[in-house]
Amino acid sequence: MESITSRALNSHDVAAPVSPQCQEVSCYIDYNISMPAQNLWRVEIINREQNGDVWHTIQSLVRLIHVDTNTALKFTGRQLPDWGFHQHEVAADRIVNQDDTVWNVEEHRYTKCMSYLSIKMFIVLF
Repeated sequence: MESITSRALNSHDVAAPVSPQCQEVSCYIDYNISMPAQNLWRVEIINREQNGDVWHTIQSLVRLIHVDTNTALKFTGRQLPDWGFHQHEVAADRIVNQDDTVWNVEEHRYTKCMSYLSIKMFIVLF
């Protein structure tokens, strides 16, 4: 779940925008359309022999497996076009065991972003 907007990470069997051999991943879910949310992911700790079964921030290497399609969250190495503000593409790949599907986790807050400040002010007000 994305910490600021509380949106769940969703994927489904639709081609990713820049890497069509992979499937699309987003935090956008429109509950008013016929396509159901598919936002269940399994966390696999890859380096259990070093850190055990507990997921540790930064130290644990994890793979996120999309339960409905058995694909892994992947950094594709490609950038989205203008409509995606040239952010790096993240997709789900059917080839699960590869370096680009391994992640570690830490938290970042982009406090200079106006949308973050607006959301933070909204949360403080309510």
